[in-house]
Amino acid sequence: MDGQVDYIALVETARRGDRESLNKLAEIARERLRVYVYRLTLQEDLTQEIVQESLLEMCRVLGKLKRTDRFWSWLYGIATNKLRRHYRTERALQNAAAHEERRRGPMKERQGGLENLVGQELKQIISGAMRKLRTRHKAVLVMRCYDEMSYAEIAESMGCSEFSSRMLFMRAKRALQKELSRN
Repeated sequence: MDGQVDYIALVETARRGDRESLNKLAEIARERLRVYVYRLTLQEDLTQEIVQESLLEMCRVLGKLKRTDRFWSWLYGIATNKLRRHYRTERALQNAAAHEERRRGPMKERQGGLENLVGQELKQIISGAMRKLRTRHKAVLVMRCYDEMSYAEIAESMGCSEFSSRMLFMRAKRALQKELSRN
């Protein structure tokens, strides 16, 4: 409880414009956010990019945070939205590249990427299944299973009701189970 009170006080002073508190808050948030985002992406470079963007956004809009006790779910929501935006942009670029390749003609067969190099079959299967899940499903699984957040905190982070967060978690588990059963 003392740790929670400490970060709430830190958030309050940072919101009032104390630069030292803001720096300390960003330092604390960086590692926790890095773990959360890495569990969603399983890619170190992308994780670093999303964490950096999320921390910048946190510093820019911290004054708009209404309830300081909801700081972590608020920050997770920022990171999740940044990740969604990244995936949308990536998908659009891939579609444009695929269209260009179809326009130019048949593409040479390519060798497998990083997954062919990974030696641990179980990790490969789970990673593949997680990658196929929607971002919201990945996010709710990570928040609930790894970070042990309550459904209320998840709801705050995802911008939905507590009941909706429970349903989303159930659907995410079902989607992961379906993907795993394919392997």
